Amino acid sequence: MVCRKGIDSKWPEVKCINDYVMLLVSLDMAVRGLGFLVLTWTTVVLLGGFVSMLRQEDFWCLTVITFLQIAGVVHFYKDERLPTLGKAVGGLLVLGYVYAHDRPTDTTGVVRVVALVKEGLGWIASLAQATVALIVTFVFVIGLLRGGLFIAAGLSSWRLLQHNYGTRDGDGSKANMDPALRARLVGWADFVVLYILVLVQFATLAYRKIISLPVRGRIVDRVAEKYGFTGQQQAEADAVAYVSDYFRYIMKGCSKDPTFANGKNLVTYAVDLMGPNKSPEEYQSGPRILGTLISCFEQRKPAKFNGQRMLIRHLIGSSSSSHILQKLLQMLDSRSRPYDRMARECAATIVAFVADDIHLEQFPEELLCLSSLIETFEDWYVRDWYQQGRNESSDSGIDNPDLRENYVTLLSHGMLIFHKLASNGNNCRVISKTQGLLSKIMAPVTGDLLHRTDHPTWIKIVKLSLILMVRLVAAPGETGAKVREEISTDKETMGSMERILSCDKCKECDGLHIPVMEIFTQIYMDSKNIERNFIKMLVRIFTGDNEDSSSRKMAGEALAKLSLHSECSAGIILKAEDDVVDHLSKILIDLQLQNKAYIIGAAEILENLCSQYTTDDECLNELKIAMTAAIPKALGEIYYFCGLVGDETHTRTQPQLSDQGRLSDTDIENQRGHQQDNHQGNITSSSDPQNNEQGEDKNKNEEFQATSFSLCVTVCDKLISADTDLAYHFYANVPANGVSSFPRKLKDMVEKMSNPRPACLRMLKLTSMMVISMMKHKCSYPKQDLESLMESLSTASKDMFLLDGCMIFANGEDGAMRRKPLRRSLVSLVEEAQELVDKYEPHEIDVLASSTPVSGNTN
Repeated sequence: MVCRKGIDSKWPEVKCINDYVMLLVSLDMAVRGLGFLVLTWTTVVLLGGFVSMLRQEDFWCLTVITFLQIAGVVHFYKDERLPTLGKAVGGLLVLGYVYAHDRPTDTTGVVRVVALVKEGLGWIASLAQATVALIVTFVFVIGLLRGGLFIAAGLSSWRLLQHNYGTRDGDGSKANMDPALRARLVGWADFVVLYILVLVQFATLAYRKIISLPVRGRIVDRVAEKYGFTGQQQAEADAVAYVSDYFRYIMKGCSKDPTFANGKNLVTYAVDLMGPNKSPEEYQSGPRILGTLISCFEQRKPAKFNGQRMLIRHLIGSSSSSHILQKLLQMLDSRSRPYDRMARECAATIVAFVADDIHLEQFPEELLCLSSLIETFEDWYVRDWYQQGRNESSDSGIDNPDLRENYVTLLSHGMLIFHKLASNGNNCRVISKTQGLLSKIMAPVTGDLLHRTDHPTWIKIVKLSLILMVRLVAAPGETGAKVREEISTDKETMGSMERILSCDKCKECDGLHIPVMEIFTQIYMDSKNIERNFIKMLVRIFTGDNEDSSSRKMAGEALAKLSLHSECSAGIILKAEDDVVDHLSKILIDLQLQNKAYIIGAAEILENLCSQYTTDDECLNELKIAMTAAIPKALGEIYYFCGLVGDETHTRTQPQLSDQGRLSDTDIENQRGHQQDNHQGNITSSSDPQNNEQGEDKNKNEEFQATSFSLCVTVCDKLISADTDLAYHFYANVPANGVSSFPRKLKDMVEKMSNPRPACLRMLKLTSMMVISMMKHKCSYPKQDLESLMESLSTASKDMFLLDGCMIFANGEDGAMRRKPLRRSLVSLVEEAQELVDKYEPHEIDVLASSTPVSGNTN
């Protein structure tokens, strides 16, 4: 398995180990090349044709050097052939042993004596062979292989110091030779070059030894430190050993092929170990390496290891590696005897990491292996006891902390794997159809473990079970409906979740009540009989100032979904508390709230109540009055956010409820927060001293603007358009010079929202819908301002045409919407608004007549 070039260039093992090994390999190649050059020089230049003309000492020096180079002693000691030499020596001993002991035992008399003599001679021969083998091994291996280059370097140094090269002394046969040839033979340059080459070769190898012996361990420790394998635990110690094994793997490969290290890293090394034709021991090492790496990624900075994470997903989750993923899934089976407990845990870690990319339809048989992770301790203990080969008295079962920890770890991995698998609708269908699997998933909740033992003991398992149930109940189509029905008809599960909602310890334990609220919300959206106590609890949590942020946010989302579901659920919300609408209105215009999610939630709930609840009763009348008073102020806040009004008019104090429980007009007028306007339609809170989260704040502010403006449009269309008195009262309180300036403010808002972005597109659609609603009112607007507004909208619709076309695919229903999507295109909305504006005739009506009390507001 090879990594794509360049993606791993900065990884610790590549920068340290691979590059260091390439340095060693380069030095080996240099030593080997010098060896070939020395061998060629001695055989061709000096010994080739003039061996009889050399001095005796030169002849023997050259001969020894040649033999050493031919034997390849320079790099022989680190080759695979060295262990085979020891095996050959062992073969000699075996031969002697067989010769000494292979004698007939059923003989008597002279034959028996002869056999004993032969056996004694066999022992003598065996010992003699062993002695000779040891001597040969010691001399050859220690003397030649280990010290061969030292011998060659010593001989070369000796001859360089002697400096008496050339032909033999007194050799008269050379007297009549050609002077040029004689000069060639007796010249010392050839010997000097040879002996210098040998010394350079020795220096190169010596340098390699110097940088390899003390540095290797430090490099392994450095790579381990980079990955976080520096603890004293056994798992981290094993991880350091994996890095050392990788070092040997790269060294061995590069000694045969210098390009072997290209594309190699710890991830590819681990995946290679899980390839075909690997022994069970080798295969278990692969998951252990990957499992250790993934655990390290989760504990340290995830962004630092994004490359490794992407590569693991690619190599394990790709279709070409399906056999590896299949093998990992099979390792999860508690009946997989070849794999120990640690291998199962590492395999579970890997599968949990890539579970988002797994399609269960491709692995129907392995689903049973996955489900074996979610089993009782007794079943797991019996199988684990059998695999590990323990005695019955070797441990104490669930009372053993190590066994209990391993069981909980595997169970947590199982829940996490199924949670990630449930992000795919097809996987949810497979899970729901697998017999007994859904019951296993709900078992930690159904069994009410939290309230039968200490909360911290099972808090993690119960929460994983709950968040997995959340995904299953939210599955689209028949799958989600089937799961919701099965949960709603299970009295034990429903009762256990109700106890979690009413338990203070469960709220303190990492917010267990939040997923329970999500589950109940999904269930009641299918039910005609919504539990009123549940709705009251949501209202109390969302409007309560003492509740934690996550609980209030979840309660707001749940109320928004339920209020959109039906008129019945909207009515229950309106009647849950006497002043629920006033509390929601208070949250809507309270911009001193640090968390704008509360304001967004209140706006969504109020918008759904206005659109869904149509029964003409006291609840609807109170809703109309509260919205007529609050919406003008919400419009003022939208103006302010868009930079259409100044900061001097926005000084707000906390709103106070009047004696009747409603917001007083004075309080609404004074509700203006001190916030910094960037005059680009976005607000940055002055309470943020560092201002490091501008992007997130910008998105939240844009969502706040769009949600608040959507509420304004809905109120104007559903409530104010149908009630002339409400229309007078509403427009009398429109900020920034009242109703006459309303079209101009909308035009300025359109110009602020000209950037082709989804948030701006939504605001433009809402503005077009507001114009359509305005044409239904009997109020007077300057025709010139309306035409100018429509001109701006028409220009913006052309600029947004491409984005509008792309966004139509984002309007799909997921079964859990908090507000109705804007399905119509901006172009069609602008065209309808333009037609109404063309037909519009201003009405001469005094909007200030609304100063008289609105119907239902006096006694």
